[in-house]
Amino acid sequence: MDFFPGSVCTAKCRTSYHPISMQNREDMLRKKREGMVRLRLRDPKTYLEKNRAYYLANREVLRARDRERSRKTKVEALTHYGNGTLACVCCGESTLEFLAIDHIEHNGGAKERKQGLRGGRATYVRLIKGGFPPGYQTLCHNCNLAKGFYRICPHNK
Repeated sequence: MDFFPGSVCTAKCRTSYHPISMQNREDMLRKKREGMVRLRLRDPKTYLEKNRAYYLANREVLRARDRERSRKTKVEALTHYGNGTLACVCCGESTLEFLAIDHIEHNGGAKERKQGLRGGRATYVRLIKGGFPPGYQTLCHNCNLAKGFYRICPHNK
């Protein structure tokens, strides 16, 4: 039986719809998670086998969901540090694939590596969860590299 709103009841009538409230759905999902936690503690090998089988059966859906989650996280952080717009604060480039977070004071990368912090999506998540700390800005890769090599972007000369 499918438990999502508006699903067809396969157990009884097969034709009518039985909407389920969001609270009931959340309770069902919570119980399922709790059951998986108990399984993980009781029988870790079976738990890993079930997770592996689920991943292999749903690989493309899970990967697409992760890509979309990463994109949304990146857009949120870059928009905040781009002064409310998704664009380079130096030259105005707005193509998402060309944008990155820059440490304003040229001091961040080494400090974060020394602390063992990861880059990529983990950086954006850390900035969001940290309440968008100051000291960062959105730059395109060209401006970011020029700033790294020459301490100033050619757009600002």
